Amino acid sequence: PHGQTTMSTMLDPSEKLRPEAVYAGKLESQFRNYSEDPNDPLKERVKKTYLDMHTNQTVNFVR
Repeated sequence: PHGQTTMSTMLDPSEKLRPEAVYAGKLESQFRNYSEDPNDPLKERVKKTYLDMHTNQTVNFVR
């Protein structure tokens, strides 16, 4: 109706999308570190995952 003000609340989605606190002090240069290190199991797992995805991303593989 005329003359009434309606309040609405808007949530900030960036609160959910911000990096976790554990990354708060991490330098920007430390993100997206694609260097190879056979002694780092996490880097090796990421390397294998991407290699497998790109190797098998073909029509022939799907057939």
